[in-house]
Amino acid sequence: AWEAINKGTELIFGEYGDWPQMLTNNLDEDALCWVIFLEDLIPREVLFSEKQEDILKAKLTVDSALDVLRFGLNSNSKKYTFIAWLGWQPDSVLRSARKKTLSFIIAEYMTDQLYNLLDKNKRLYLIPLDTLFGEEGYKTCTDSRNFFLSRTRLSQKGIKIFATSLNKLLVRIDKPAVKLLVLDCDNTLWGGVIGENGI
Repeated sequence: AWEAINKGTELIFGEYGDWPQMLTNNLDEDALCWVIFLEDLIPREVLFSEKQEDILKAKLTVDSALDVLRFGLNSNSKKYTFIAWLGWQPDSVLRSARKKTLSFIIAEYMTDQLYNLLDKNKRLYLIPLDTLFGEEGYKTCTDSRNFFLSRTRLSQKGIKIFATSLNKLLVRIDKPAVKLLVLDCDNTLWGGVIGENGI
């Protein structure tokens, strides 16, 4: 599924859990992509808790992870950084019918914090996987079996959708959109006669 990335682009994958080192090390790569799954940052029992103190714990965990990201962005200001994240969690309709669940609150909090980083970091790009996967569906874009096999929560379809989106950003950075302005001096390209008399 990674073939959606342009040929000539070398991909190097980090090990599961080594994101702090990858974000803060001064590596020679031109770009770094960090894919965040909320359930990898915050234990499942906290995500589905109904205790108010767990909201604070979860926000502190998100803040700690984003502090590492901020440090990496400040120390590698010439590197492009792409952050893709999946905050949505399957939950009971009964739990979420009358109030926001903790997983929803934390996903919303993490999203807001990530978007707040954009103003200060011109080489930071965000890829909201919740939005990307909305059309195809969470169940087709994730596969828990892959987590145990290769430490990714994405299915082949999810990887392809993510890789295609990442490639679009890489291409746009490499080749900015072409803008063309055509000016016609009097009687140079068109004198106005064709519009009045026809051909």
